[in-house]
Amino acid sequence: MKGHVVATVGPRRSKPNPAFDWCADVPEGFDISFESDAPMSGIRRVPIHIWWSGERSDFDMGEEDTRVFVYEQVLHQGRGIDVLEWIQPRELVRLWDKMFATAQMNDVWDPWIRAQW
Repeated sequence: MKGHVVATVGPRRSKPNPAFDWCADVPEGFDISFESDAPMSGIRRVPIHIWWSGERSDFDMGEEDTRVFVYEQVLHQGRGIDVLEWIQPRELVRLWDKMFATAQMNDVWDPWIRAQW
């Protein structure tokens, strides 16, 4: 079809917004070689300072879509200690392009992701 344009879908990223001007920093020593005990399976309760909406706070970490969501919440609402407790570095690298990242998260975490390749 002449003039037909095919759109590509890339990572979901937001525009800068002062309401989302916060995210967890990259903890010292957190890299692809970091041995993490972060959950990759089982039903886990996310702390209230990360998931405070009042809805369910138990998440099945064995489901990839759930891990994406929990990782988004930890990076957006959590602290460095939460990153260490909830996120597997290799899994974060693998899932990064499926995640919705605020502008702040992208500024902090995208360089870290790229450095792991």
